[in-house]
Amino acid sequence: MVAKPRTVPIRVTKNSQRFIILVMIVILIALLFGIRPAGILFIPISPTHERSVTTEKDTLGLDYPQGIAANHKKEWLYVTSSKNSRVFVFDKNYEKIFDFGEDALKIPVFVAVDKKGTVYVTDRAQKAVLLFSQDGVFKRKLKLEEINNPLAITVDDKNNIYVSDTGKEHRILKYNADGKLILKFGHKKKADSPLKSKGGLFFPNGIAVDNKQNIYVADSNNGRIQIFDKNGEFKKIIITGGLPRGIAINKKHNVFFIADALRHKVYMYDLKTGKERANFSQLGSSESDVAFPNALVLTGNELEKILIVDRENSRVQIYTTRLSASTVGKLLRPYLPWLPLPLLVFLMLFLISRRRRYIVSDCFATAVLKDPELVGLVRSTKLLSISPTLFEKLGENQILDIFNRKPSKSARYNHSFAQRIRKEHKLTISQSEALALAHHKGIYQPVLLACDKKIIKAAEYYHIEVMDPKKFFKIKE
Repeated sequence: MVAKPRTVPIRVTKNSQRFIILVMIVILIALLFGIRPAGILFIPISPTHERSVTTEKDTLGLDYPQGIAANHKKEWLYVTSSKNSRVFVFDKNYEKIFDFGEDALKIPVFVAVDKKGTVYVTDRAQKAVLLFSQDGVFKRKLKLEEINNPLAITVDDKNNIYVSDTGKEHRILKYNADGKLILKFGHKKKADSPLKSKGGLFFPNGIAVDNKQNIYVADSNNGRIQIFDKNGEFKKIIITGGLPRGIAINKKHNVFFIADALRHKVYMYDLKTGKERANFSQLGSSESDVAFPNALVLTGNELEKILIVDRENSRVQIYTTRLSASTVGKLLRPYLPWLPLPLLVFLMLFLISRRRRYIVSDCFATAVLKDPELVGLVRSTKLLSISPTLFEKLGENQILDIFNRKPSKSARYNHSFAQRIRKEHKLTISQSEALALAHHKGIYQPVLLACDKKIIKAAEYYHIEVMDPKKFFKIKE
């Protein structure tokens, strides 16, 4: 009697072996780095801490830093120190070079650098924007129209200046390189909910501009990011919660980062969808912690380094999305006990995939029955499958024990497939069943034991491995 077909695992072919390897690699990554990766190509995992940047703990050290900017050409870093009334400058190795501004600045807050290297600093006490050369030489105090209380500041690729005003009206003002007002938008409004009061701002503390001149504003006290087009028209709200302050865009990889001073974390969002991709850091004062992150900037060839102003710890924290040998070592250390597990699973699947299941055709069975010396070799083969028709025939002759099969058991196969190939290739019932068994997908490599030319030709058509009796018994000897 023909048994009903059943669902079985996929046969391990060369392609499926590659798939298994890929799955195991994914499992290994999940075990090592956690189940929630950042999800973009240049960031295989959430950014990892690289180092901290501090100064000597004296009267001239960083004290209450709030703003940060980079001169990408010189590879210099500018950090405002509010309580010291100056700006600190670090080289590409994060060593302090010099500081400036003690005679011109009172309470410096945010800082920006244009393509020419000009440094712009907002001063809360003076309610002004001051200009310095890249070497820290004071140039002048900008006379900006309609500004009351400048706070956040950034400069785009065309050297246009964007300043957030938190005076009577909380808004964004845009000036050209000469300081002429060319755009203003936004108004003071404490939103009842993050999605309401579009265009209303309440203490905007961060500004960034993307490749399309869209303007991203950290609407801090409304717990959201608002996006405006180049004309200042409202486009979109991204709800962040917390207290978003600094904001930086990675234009190369279509993500942006915000520093949340309330939750003491940095969040990464997709530039196109606005969905959160990852978050990192935590409140504290240890090596990788932050306390009230206030601003951030991206550096490196791929903008892979995220430099965060760690305000209350008076330092700059550097995170990176690029894996170094030391970073990999740190990540692997906690998971070393689990490391052998996926490797063992892979090894087990690999070994199983190398085992063969032999399907006995009627001509092969006839060859065995003719030569009693071959019976012992057949009995030593555990993975044998017999078609139902051949099973019944051998059972009637009470010789199933030769093939290590009890009369109550038979192999299963796809009955409809057997019927189809029987008609297409003009096979006997027993031959079509044997071929269907060999085509049946399972975890072992199926091998059809046959000697009839017709069934061998059909097997080749379906890319089924065939072994004649001579070759089979040569292997078994």
